[in-house]
Amino acid sequence: LDAINLPGLTVLRLHGNAFEGTIHSEYGTMASLTDLRLENNNLVGQIPAELGNMASLNELAFHQNPGITGAVPNSICSLTSNGDLNRLVADCTVTCTCCTDCYSER
Repeated sequence: LDAINLPGLTVLRLHGNAFEGTIHSEYGTMASLTDLRLENNNLVGQIPAELGNMASLNELAFHQNPGITGAVPNSICSLTSNGDLNRLVADCTVTCTCCTDCYSER
């Protein structure tokens, strides 16, 4: 991920690009990131716990990725109570006890 080499990057919006594969755990090293938008792609697998390392994160969205499974890790949920994360959006099929929005295609 070339974006990892941009230490001052605060906003990364990659939604709606038909990206495939897993969510890279390396995003968790982006300490300045306040907004990470990964929704509306073709991402699969588990949500990496390393995303919980982004203490400056204000918004995290990864809904509309039907291949994402499992639960939102506790490390991310702790950012909603101990950090700046005030908007967390996931598909309703993902187990999430701390999400602010649950996306459901109706």
